[in-house]
Amino acid sequence: MFLGEVGSGKTHLSSSIANKLMDNCVGVLHMYYREAITKIKQNVIDIEEYERIIGRYKRANALLLDDL
Repeated sequence: MFLGEVGSGKTHLSSSIANKLMDNCVGVLHMYYREAITKIKQNVIDIEEYERIIGRYKRANALLLDDL
């Protein structure tokens, strides 16, 4: 977990780590927290779509959560 002020390089550092993982054939999924949670909440009644969205995150080998 990286903490810091806006513009301090948290996303840049996380992306560098993700790139190294991908260089080693590790699948990485990047999610912007607020966008993802909004999409999940909008689809909570549609169980099929909800499961599709959640499943994508659950299956990720590495999940990069941005802007918590």
